[in-house]
Amino acid sequence: MRRLLVLLLATSGCFELPDEYRIEDLRIVEVRAEPPEIPFFRSAPIGGTAEEVFASDLANEDIRMSVLTAHPDLDAEFTYTWFRCARENENDDRVGGYGRVPCEPEDDEVEAPLVADSDDKELIFRPEPAYEFSPVDLLVNDLLNSGSDQVGFVGSLAEDPRDLFSGLRLNFHVRTVVTDAAISVDTPSLDGRKRVVLFDPAIVALVLQAARDGELGAVPMVQGVDIPSLCTNVSAGQYGTLLRYLQTRVPNQSPDYLELELTREGATSTVAYDPRQGPIELDAGESLLLAGRVSDESFETYRVIDDNCELVELDETMAWSWFVVDGELSDHITSLEAERRDFSGHATRYTAPTDFEGDELRTRIYSVLRDGRGGSDSLVIEVVVGR
Repeated sequence: MRRLLVLLLATSGCFELPDEYRIEDLRIVEVRAEPPEIPFFRSAPIGGTAEEVFASDLANEDIRMSVLTAHPDLDAEFTYTWFRCARENENDDRVGGYGRVPCEPEDDEVEAPLVADSDDKELIFRPEPAYEFSPVDLLVNDLLNSGSDQVGFVGSLAEDPRDLFSGLRLNFHVRTVVTDAAISVDTPSLDGRKRVVLFDPAIVALVLQAARDGELGAVPMVQGVDIPSLCTNVSAGQYGTLLRYLQTRVPNQSPDYLELELTREGATSTVAYDPRQGPIELDAGESLLLAGRVSDESFETYRVIDDNCELVELDETMAWSWFVVDGELSDHITSLEAERRDFSGHATRYTAPTDFEGDELRTRIYSVLRDGRGGSDSLVIEVVVGR
């Protein structure tokens, strides 16, 4: 009933929904994981036995979780709390941070230390509060606490073939709380979520071989999804192709937001935005074309196993989400495919506001780059509008 009422008000003209790109309340515009994908083992043999695979060294290097928060008050201050998602089995036992269903924030809360690196990239992309930890160590502890052994762990991966072929999703959440702001907002606290992908080629090969050998028993199928029983129906040649793919598979890497290209009204050339040279200065009502630029290496070509256990080759598409505190955007999402390298073709037009108090307005634009596979990068653009 409440949803219907909102719809009726919106369509009747009595209620206007806010623009998605406009920062009128507390917003989490990016939760970043670096790296966005990790293996379980540092280097395990593809096609090896369970004993050989699980005797390998764990890939327990830390990942860095960070968050980019936006608020109508550019000087607002926040606190951050990071917590994991846990789920329960039939016996109400915790089985770890790889459940599909988001957990309650009270589960496994941990306070986040603030980390601000001093390298050039942090100077350009703004230091962010971060939480550094090893997801593999957390997952191992979860498995040990649940009493699961190696066989149980491998068997759990076979419960849903989609998880096996695309990777486990480890859910991590961050709670942002406004502690000081000159502008009041409707949402003083907000939770954001990020999924870290855990894909280990050696474990995938181990599960596939166990299924072909009949060691997993009856492999459960997913209703409505036509996936052969963990590739047990494919030929020996196709199975060998899958193993060779797993031997050479490269984990997803985050895209690299190199720079922002600016084109002023009436200009015939673009310039690169450098935050270290101060904010962009615009006149009231002036327009500016904004286009993000990435490195060539950011356009990754990758392969996935489809429903028929065939390998499909895909190219990443870069997508930018744009947010503003003041002013207007022609497009709040722009994208660029790998075969197209004309970066100006995906620009969005920003128009500075005209209605503000005083002779000058300090405002901000947020640009978030995503690769569609969990990798992201961002840029915060400072703007000063004068009359």
